[in-house]
Amino acid sequence: MPVATDRPIDTRVGCAHRLADLYARPGFKIRRAHQIAMAIFAEANAELGVTTTQFGILHTLAHIPDLDQIGLARLVRLDRSTTGLVLDLLEKRGWVDRVVHAEDRRRRQLTLTDQGRASFERMRRPAAQAVETLLADTGKKQIEQFLDSMERLVDAGLDGVEPANRGAMRDLYRRPGFLIRRAHQISSGLFVRECQAYDVTPTQYGVLYALERCPAIDQGTLAWLVRFDRSTTAMVVGLLENRGLIERRTDLVDRRRRVLNLTEAGRRLLTDVTPLARVAVDHLVQPLSAAERKLVMATLDDIIARLG
Repeated sequence: MPVATDRPIDTRVGCAHRLADLYARPGFKIRRAHQIAMAIFAEANAELGVTTTQFGILHTLAHIPDLDQIGLARLVRLDRSTTGLVLDLLEKRGWVDRVVHAEDRRRRQLTLTDQGRASFERMRRPAAQAVETLLADTGKKQIEQFLDSMERLVDAGLDGVEPANRGAMRDLYRRPGFLIRRAHQISSGLFVRECQAYDVTPTQYGVLYALERCPAIDQGTLAWLVRFDRSTTAMVVGLLENRGLIERRTDLVDRRRRVLNLTEAGRRLLTDVTPLARVAVDHLVQPLSAAERKLVMATLDDIIARLG
């Protein structure tokens, strides 16, 4: 059945005001800062066409010899499949070689090629510029406090790293982009763990939450509100529609337009999951003092306000 929309109220700005509490969540801020950090890095390294993930792998291989894929994945804090996909790409570019280990022929040892090492050296300065852009207008003392607090939040600094490798990895682990990525991984993992019984992800929750506060909006507006690209939004909307949690209907005002709404099942799920989402947030920020939480959130707010 077609539904009508109240166009004067259902503008993007009006909807954004209704989602102020979603935007204030630590998980949302961390995800937005992660998106921004990746975009700034990609722009700074556009000439080489390299991502933050590729940079982290190249950095690790440039500083630590005799690594295999499992050891590399552990150091850069990525799952093995993602690490394998990135290595495949770097190998095709001629930047990384996988060779049979001299003492264990079942093991493939990773090494930077000369071309890979030269490319890594070329991207070091743009990578530093990306950090400067990300934290521009932030005082040196606040930056250090932010990085200290983020390290405590993610427990990434030296956890599980052999003493011989700690110095080599310290520079990468101290990068704000790395810390924000780790915080995003941990935030998402905590949410999934708490909401496991409902089989819902943070991305799906954000879409359900937005549609509860801003019903009868089109997919493009939804993407803008939750700060996802259109393809990601379309994928999530399709999944939730297949689960019977949202529905698409024809707008009565403009019959060429399809709008999205929660179903009753979607509303029930959102009601059930929302308290668990708060528990996940509590676990996320638990390692920080009240002052540290305030500083981290304020720094993320500044990044989003300037660059988001």
